[in-house]
Amino acid sequence: MKSRLLLILVFPFLLGCKKEILILPYTKGYIYSKKKGKPIENAAFYSPYIGSKFRNDILVKSSVSSDDNGFFFLNQWKTKINPKDTLSKTNIFYVEYNDEVRKVHVKKPITEKDTIDLGIIYFEDLENFDYEEP
Repeated sequence: MKSRLLLILVFPFLLGCKKEILILPYTKGYIYSKKKGKPIENAAFYSPYIGSKFRNDILVKSSVSSDDNGFFFLNQWKTKINPKDTLSKTNIFYVEYNDEVRKVHVKKPITEKDTIDLGIIYFEDLENFDYEEP
C-alpha cells in the first residue's frame, strides 16, 4: 500500500520534470572586420531565448563583449525544457556590431566539457540575421 501511495505521489513529479540541455558550449574566438583589417572591439553577443511562450524568436543579450584584440569567450548556455519538446536552434549565437546582427552557427559536434575554438571569424563573412517566421 505504501509503495502504491509513493508511486502515485512521485509519478506526477516525474512527468513534470524538465531536462537540461546544452544550447551552446563554451566558445571562444576572435572577431575581425575585413573592411578595416582590424579586430572588432565591443561586439555584443546574443543567444536565442528559449521559453514555452516564445519559440526562438527573441534574442537575449549576453554580458560578454569582445576585447581590444577582438577576443571573446562565451560560457555555456543551457536551458531546461520538457522532455517532449525539441529545440530548432542550438549551437547558434548572434553578433552585433555597428547596428548589424549576424548569425554564427557552431557546426562542430559538442559535449558539455568541450570548449569550441572558432579561431578568427570575420564579421562580414557571417550569415545575415533575418527574422524567421515560427
